[in-house]
Amino acid sequence: LQRCADQHQIVHAMATQLARLSGCPVVWYSADAEGDDLLPRATYTAVGDAAPVHELAPQMPPRLSASAYVGTPLDATYGGSAFYGIYLTVRTGDGFVRSGDPTSVVGVLAIVAEPDVLTHEERTLADAIVSEGELALDRARAMEAREEAAVLAKNEQLRANLLRSISHDLRTPLTSISGNADVLLDQGSTGTAVLDAQTRRSMLLSIRSDAQWLNATVENLLAITKLEGGGMHLSTTLELMDDIVEEALRHVNPAVREHDLKVVACDEPALVNVDARLMVQLVVNLVNNAITYTPAGSHIVISIDVDGGRVTCSVADDGPGIAPEDRERIFESFYTANHGLADSHRSVGLGLSLCRSIALAHGGSIEVAAADPHGSVFTIELPAADVSFDKE
Repeated sequence: LQRCADQHQIVHAMATQLARLSGCPVVWYSADAEGDDLLPRATYTAVGDAAPVHELAPQMPPRLSASAYVGTPLDATYGGSAFYGIYLTVRTGDGFVRSGDPTSVVGVLAIVAEPDVLTHEERTLADAIVSEGELALDRARAMEAREEAAVLAKNEQLRANLLRSISHDLRTPLTSISGNADVLLDQGSTGTAVLDAQTRRSMLLSIRSDAQWLNATVENLLAITKLEGGGMHLSTTLELMDDIVEEALRHVNPAVREHDLKVVACDEPALVNVDARLMVQLVVNLVNNAITYTPAGSHIVISIDVDGGRVTCSVADDGPGIAPEDRERIFESFYTANHGLADSHRSVGLGLSLCRSIALAHGGSIEVAAADPHGSVFTIELPAADVSFDKE
């Protein structure tokens, strides 16, 4: 029992030992989804396959599943028919029956035999097996509770990281937008042209760039929250990966004009069943990532390929690349290649994390590798759409 990690393994250990002790099959009754009835879930034997157990109740008699049942051997009568067996109740908590609390009963182990098949010593041993199993169940549930507490603590840490990252990275573009807008408003109120046309255009472009980044950040944050929380349902349609890439390039960072971008299409149709909006966002994030972390004049190549039942789309650049130790964590939320929380390049470290969530939600994957001679290659792999038709 000390080696058992969950309820299924614990029940298996108890039932197997009881089967060895009695030499008879043992049936495990456990509560259904609503917890109203105890239904047979599995049959255990000491060796070999389980024999048919026609003499057992198809559903645990109500007086056996009631919280007041104390688990003594008896001949159970249910629906006018007799079902013979030794019924041992398995409970949680302190081992005492809680009146009106059916959740204290985990289930019932039924030894398929006449009540007198066990000697007094064997019956005492059977009770001890169940008692030790109940302690193991309590231990397993305590471990589950600790794991849940650890997950909650991690979520709280992620929430704190999010607030710290957002407060730091959103403040800079908001300050820039506010400052540039104030300068333009002051110039308009004076009635004199203090700023030349080129300066005004530069300030307006800065406002637009900051606003676009803020919008993209909020979209990424909302999308990854819904995906990881299970609140977003995919609306999949049959799409060509080439069309997805073409649409994505209409929404990438305008700074792409400073780079040499090339698309290498596939010779055969690269069809995928995807949520087009999310997949476009995935490609946009990858291209924007390449634009942000490579110097002007760098080359960005988007390649599409079909290999068997998989469709791949890769975004490669010849920038400085990503250190090997960072490639393992680059898809984590709030992590960037500067070895910590995002605090530069106006990035809260959500773009690549969202890319992974979108790929996984579609049954695919995403990986990063080093490019030759330098740079990075991000590769999305998705299941190819099955468009075969049965021929009459």
